[in-house]
Amino acid sequence: MIFGGSVDFVEDTKKRRLLFLRKEGVYYLVEKKQEKYVLFLKNNIINAASVGAMTGYFLKLPYIIWGAIALVFYVSYLILFNTKIFPGFEKLREKKIKVVPPSETKGRMLMFSLGFLAVGAGLLLCIPLKQVEGSIDSGAVVVCGAFSIIMGLRYLTAYQKSS
Repeated sequence: MIFGGSVDFVEDTKKRRLLFLRKEGVYYLVEKKQEKYVLFLKNNIINAASVGAMTGYFLKLPYIIWGAIALVFYVSYLILFNTKIFPGFEKLREKKIKVVPPSETKGRMLMFSLGFLAVGAGLLLCIPLKQVEGSIDSGAVVVCGAFSIIMGLRYLTAYQKSS
């Protein structure tokens, strides 16, 4: 079974998008219409946690149900990807494939930085504005806000280094 953490989504010197399975050391050609499935697989844990949290929060379900919803979502996509989507990928037979390192544009880094910082500040403002009830909810907001600010600072540092 292929998990999102065990793959890399790369581009080679021929401008082809490739799925690299680290464990096997094998490359698969990813067509334009398949890219969204690979990106969704790479972010499957975050997507599952988000769906579980949003569904549980809006339906006012117990926290254990939030986790169950996230787990069902995560496992469902893994099964769907591995049984229906991945078999359509073409395995590359080439022995030597040169991968191009990813390039971040300065504008994109600045946009990500400002976005993460704004989301983090907004989340942390929820506490003094009393928009969050309960210690578990407050803790989740603080953790997510801190994570967002850290990511914003990382992108801001990368932006400043590229100047």
